[in-house]
Amino acid sequence: MARPNLEVEIEISDAFLHRTGLITAGDRDAAGLNITGDPDVTRAGLITAGDPDVTRAGLIAAGDPDATRTGLITFGLSYNELSELITSAAKAAYSYSEFSRVRGESEVFIMLTGDDEIRIENERMRGIDSPTDVLSFPIAGCDLTAAGADPFDINPDTGRVMLGDIIISVERAVAQSAEYGHSFERELAFLAVHGMLHLTGYDHTEAGSEEEMFGLQKKIMEDLGY
Repeated sequence: MARPNLEVEIEISDAFLHRTGLITAGDRDAAGLNITGDPDVTRAGLITAGDPDVTRAGLIAAGDPDATRTGLITFGLSYNELSELITSAAKAAYSYSEFSRVRGESEVFIMLTGDDEIRIENERMRGIDSPTDVLSFPIAGCDLTAAGADPFDINPDTGRVMLGDIIISVERAVAQSAEYGHSFERELAFLAVHGMLHLTGYDHTEAGSEEEMFGLQKKIMEDLGY
């Protein structure tokens, strides 16, 4: 299936990086963590397995022996690999949605963070004071009968429809991949798919909608090779 024109922006939250000791002294650039503009983040040893000199860039310089629990180092994914995995999953989910056929060029922002950070958002937005794996915050309306987007849903800088934001806890992805007995990559892709479907109007609060959404998730994951 052809992928729709969906721009995916991905960022790792500063609060998460500081808390886990993956960056110190508040200097993203010095550590090679300017992830939205620096394609060579691996020069700092970020999320790269097998680099014995990872501390040279100030990563895990705080001495956190459990830094690998985030999965950002353990699984050996460079930022580019991480980005490609999530982008592919998000685009696959969007392409299966009827939403994509009436909205045209769209964009989504995905924030990767940890349990502490997503717990704050979960409590703030849903009144649930506990961590979760993924949260979705739609911006664009989900009226599939509409011929186009509301002008207020258009990003004036890009001209694209702003679908909304997705927040994923990398720590939850690590824990759940171990719990369910599959790879970190598979779990991260699933969370991106799940979050994207929520942005395009799917839900699982009732039996009928749950069956539809979960059936579509299964098909998308199979198409992605999981």
